[in-house]
Amino acid sequence: MNAISAAQLTSDIEKSENTINVKNLNHAKYASIFLRQLKRIVAKGYNEIILEGSPSFVFPNAMLPICGIMEYYKSTGCMFINHITNDYLQTSGFMNPFDLTVEEIFADSNPYDKIFIFRSDEQVNAITRAYADTLSKKHVCEAGVIDGIQWCVSEIMDNVLTHSEHNYGLITAQIHPNSHHIAFCIYDVGIGIYKT
Repeated sequence: MNAISAAQLTSDIEKSENTINVKNLNHAKYASIFLRQLKRIVAKGYNEIILEGSPSFVFPNAMLPICGIMEYYKSTGCMFINHITNDYLQTSGFMNPFDLTVEEIFADSNPYDKIFIFRSDEQVNAITRAYADTLSKKHVCEAGVIDGIQWCVSEIMDNVLTHSEHNYGLITAQIHPNSHHIAFCIYDVGIGIYKT
């Protein structure tokens, strides 16, 4: 990825009054800019925030933290009104993450490109197994890769439930077939690594 200037990053997440205009979500730094803009809006006394824009690119390391930030602010009484026109964000659960039972997770034909809430070990196991099963059916991987992914992702999700002192976490994943990469992003609003 080409280096993105601070000015470009800030201009891609702009605010005016109680509106945040999202132009791009292809860089992790967009999450902190979104949070900064949101804090400014809330500090002015707004609790109804309008999201608009048509982002060209959406990567998990920006999309998921912003989703998590919004989930936290919803719990404080904020309401988000979605006017973003991006099909990927509309179907991913960006505004309302998927909070599914184990049975519903297994019934989903493609767990990728969705944001899941996980609250239990059973959901962790179901989500990681769904990722592994889907990956093994659609892509050829070297020996041990799928088992390694399943173990690593499960371990991180379990750490969220065990150590974050929060009752849920969020996860999403994207497959990039052209570059042979899988991108996972896991998020929680717990006490943080340093405090545990």
